[in-house]
Amino acid sequence: MAPPIDLKLDDVAVSDMKPGPNVRKDPHEPQLRPLGESLLVRQFHPVILDLELVIVDGWRRWLAAQLVGIKTLKAIITAQPVSQSQLRIAQLMMSTHRADLTGGELYMACYELLQLNPNWLAKDLGEQLKISPSMMTRVMSPSKCIEVVRKALMENRIGLSHCYEISKVPEDKQLELLELKLSGASRDELGTHRRKRNGRKGGGINRQQAKCLLPGGSSVVVSIKSLSMPAVVQALFDAYKSAKKCSEDGLDVKTWESMMGDRARGSRIGPAA
Repeated sequence: MAPPIDLKLDDVAVSDMKPGPNVRKDPHEPQLRPLGESLLVRQFHPVILDLELVIVDGWRRWLAAQLVGIKTLKAIITAQPVSQSQLRIAQLMMSTHRADLTGGELYMACYELLQLNPNWLAKDLGEQLKISPSMMTRVMSPSKCIEVVRKALMENRIGLSHCYEISKVPEDKQLELLELKLSGASRDELGTHRRKRNGRKGGGINRQQAKCLLPGGSSVVVSIKSLSMPAVVQALFDAYKSAKKCSEDGLDVKTWESMMGDRARGSRIGPAA
């Protein structure tokens, strides 16, 4: 059996590190910039290097650091040579034992952070974590679900994507979708069932609509319970302010729609009991 490898921590120039052979082939490029931006805030996990500064663990951190212009990274440097066999074994051990957070763990961690920072909205937390607003909407979707749904998430019987679908229906309809999921339905099947049910339902709030045709063929439709010019002005003004802010932040239309929907439904956050 090979002797244990002695380690030391140091600041190492990113330009001096060498990639070398790696068991991981796909760097997941779309995720590299958020990873780099998180490294700009703080580096929690050091890169592991051999004596020749060849990367044993931390290839993606090294790529992300270059992408955002980081000059040095904290690194653990082995105090003795590492063979190719030891290198591959170390990489495989680190990869296979690095488990991702479950959906429930991610939700609870975000929920607890919001409790520790009561002035934050979900989008503020997303900025801290370098998570897009649309993803944060999904992460916090259990907040809009009934307790039994959150409990199923915490027990890992459903995932965040299922919670997100379930959160789109009223609370008195959520148990039906949960039971459908637990019986084997996929997320897409939940969405199809939800849309069909929404298409069948009648009644609801009796709303009136005002349609405004704009130059160039565009139009704006305002749907209000009690139609009046002051109500139309207020609705358009609220939509304008929100759309302008999202545009300035570089967000897309779908994200704006999702954020407005969240705002309309209110933000009621609570973990499973």
